[in-house]
Amino acid sequence: MESKIKFAFIYIAIFFSCAALSFFVSIQILVQEKAHIEVPSLMGMPIKEAEQTLDQLGLDLKVKEERFDPEYIPETIIHQSIAPMQKIPKGRKIFVIVSKTPSIDSMPKLVGTQLSLVKQSLSKLELNTVKLSYVCSEEVKNKILDQKPLFGQSSQGQEVSLLISEGRCSQEWVVGDVNAHSNSQLEETLRQRGIPSTSQNLSKLKKLKKGMLVSSSHFIVQASP
Repeated sequence: MESKIKFAFIYIAIFFSCAALSFFVSIQILVQEKAHIEVPSLMGMPIKEAEQTLDQLGLDLKVKEERFDPEYIPETIIHQSIAPMQKIPKGRKIFVIVSKTPSIDSMPKLVGTQLSLVKQSLSKLELNTVKLSYVCSEEVKNKILDQKPLFGQSSQGQEVSLLISEGRCSQEWVVGDVNAHSNSQLEETLRQRGIPSTSQNLSKLKKLKKGMLVSSSHFIVQASP
């Protein structure tokens, strides 16, 4: 009888010990989960608001870089080092990149506007040279198709290159030295003139002499039915 009582006491002691250990482990897990914070999304958020948000969560914000980005308002966050919804311990630093205000010498957006309308904007910038290149295009004549430096980039001490639409190419043009160009260059010449770059048209172009005045009618513009 006495041995049975001892066994019962031992069993009860083991049971309560296991229960206490399980409770202790559960408490530790809960404490650790509470100590970890879910990272919020800071993208597009003003820097001061982001600092306040992280401070309330017990996290630190560190500005790693300032970079111009035309898609974001100045002084807003455009990148964060730790992705949203990840859980991290309190006191952890999150590094961010902030959109900065474009500098005085930054390039304005020129693509899509007429050349005559941007001359005033260009005159305000201290530019070494402005290089204009023209290309045949379905766009209206003198419309800017491309620019370098790009919108928002610094133009200080740089050459500005603009690609300008020449509109639909003239029906007549003076033939250059066709022998000095590769087949791919000659095919591009035909395409710029609105002429199909077929083998027949390429052969016709190669037979022309330098300095000749030629029109699109010299080539097969449409395929025979």
